[in-house]
Amino acid sequence: MIKSLIKHRIPGQLVIQFTDRCNATCPQCGMRVTEDFPRSQLKSDQVTKLIDAAVSKGIRSLSFTGGEPFLRKDELIPLIRYAVNSGIPYVRIGLPRRVL
Repeated sequence: MIKSLIKHRIPGQLVIQFTDRCNATCPQCGMRVTEDFPRSQLKSDQVTKLIDAAVSKGIRSLSFTGGEPFLRKDELIPLIRYAVNSGIPYVRIGLPRRVL
């Protein structure tokens, strides 16, 4: 019975790492601005495809994270609207926690 429940279970949340770019220097984070590695980010059309797939699977919670997703706020805000209008009722943005 447990195998059957696990096999047909839908994840509670989709987490989309929108970008690994960041302007912070949080010591605990590997994405801080002082880390030297090639940065990447998802294109908006890639994200809308992920959202569409999540909706089709019945996922009801979506989290945008990164790096610092608000570095791309002009793209992020329409994607949040797209997710909500597509039927995902719980959308959040995971922001880095600044350490003082």
